Amino acid sequence: MTLKELQSGTKFKYVHTSYYSLENGKTGEFVVCQFGNYIANIEKMTEKYIYAYTYVMDKRVNLKINIKDCKEM
Repeated sequence: MTLKELQSGTKFKYVHTSYYSLENGKTGEFVVCQFGNYIANIEKMTEKYIYAYTYVMDKRVNLKINIKDCKEM
């Protein structure tokens, strides 16, 4: 998949997990969703990686999503 396809909201599976999408948040920034529910904020996007983060029990968890591992559903 391409970054443009992901930004358009196309559903994708990542490695062996499934049904994620990028959606515009209320502030105009993209967020990662699973089954339509928010799971992480996107900090930065490049042509190769999506850098995202979320908080679990007040601890920041950083994610580096390799776009080549995103497969269209």
